[in-house]
Amino acid sequence: MRLSFHRKILAHAALSLLAAGMLSRGADGLGEEELEGQRLAARLRGSPPQDEMTLRGRLSIRDAEGTLKDLPFQFKTSITASNWLTLYRCSGVAEKELFPLAVIHTPNRSNTYWEAKSDAPDSWAPLGEKGASTVFAGSDFSITDLGLEFLHWPGQKLLKVEMRKNRSCHVLESSKPQPLLGEYRRVLSWLDVESGGLILAEAYDPNNKLLKEFSVNSMKKVEERWQVQQMEIRNVQTRSRTRLTFEVK
Repeated sequence: MRLSFHRKILAHAALSLLAAGMLSRGADGLGEEELEGQRLAARLRGSPPQDEMTLRGRLSIRDAEGTLKDLPFQFKTSITASNWLTLYRCSGVAEKELFPLAVIHTPNRSNTYWEAKSDAPDSWAPLGEKGASTVFAGSDFSITDLGLEFLHWPGQKLLKVEMRKNRSCHVLESSKPQPLLGEYRRVLSWLDVESGGLILAEAYDPNNKLLKEFSVNSMKKVEERWQVQQMEIRNVQTRSRTRLTFEVK
């Protein structure tokens, strides 16, 4: 990704940061579960990755008819003093079909999402709220799934702490009272107490019916740090499935 693109979107993020207000303000009147949920979500969305990195892997998609598609995938992070940027790139058959995407994460602000129609730096443009809810590269991941947008919703409630996948987890309920068509009404997420990482999630549609299930299937310890090796998301209503497998050395 070219430097001029980084300058363009990071400048946009800087302007957003100047207008930011603390999300914890106005918390009076919330119960203890809501207060703890707000604190947990704020801590997670305000925590940048420890290091910049570039990961490659494969995106394996099985659609509702059982057709399989396997695509090369690349994930890259860039960190600045005020925010951090995640870049996603997925190639189609014979490297001809490209799906470049960028997510800007800024503490105390909603994410901003960018897409490009080509490799030219001037082809990048911000996505609106509706556009950001569309699918990524024909998979079961929406663009906002990649950005963990549910951590920015107004409703956050810490339900309990329980063991899942042999790990102690915070169970966080994130809710959006008036979701748009195609968005989630609420998300239940299991967040590792030690690392804060997401290991399980359930997303519910506007009618409060289970729509998607997310799971981290395997992890590998690299230089004293745990790194995701494979994750999977399933659409239980369409019976489609997407697996993302990273090349972990």
